[in-house]
Amino acid sequence: MRLLRFALPLLLASAATAQSPAKSAIPNAEADLAWLNRYLDTNAASRKPTRSSSGPSIPFNELKQHIGKPLRVTLANGVARSGVLVEATGKTARLTVRVGAGDFLFSFENGQVGRIEER
Repeated sequence: MRLLRFALPLLLASAATAQSPAKSAIPNAEADLAWLNRYLDTNAASRKPTRSSSGPSIPFNELKQHIGKPLRVTLANGVARSGVLVEATGKTARLTVRVGAGDFLFSFENGQVGRIEER
């Protein structure tokens, strides 16, 4: 499962940049990526609202202190994901988000974030 999490984006990227559609490494890469985006958006919209935090948002530059902790990240465009923080650098961070029976690695940049809170 761990290999799939890191290999899938590479395979999808190589399929998207292939010169000939007939020689694509993954014939349905675009359809698979579209399905994954629809699945994540649909599940996020259908979930029950979670309690809203009255506490302050965690500053992006302090995320390293929260690695391994469950967080809820709301982007400036309104998309929200809840998961465990697995990586944080000065510009980007990654959450492991539970999707069905597996995990999805959700990457986001400092400029995209509207709010970060502990769950």
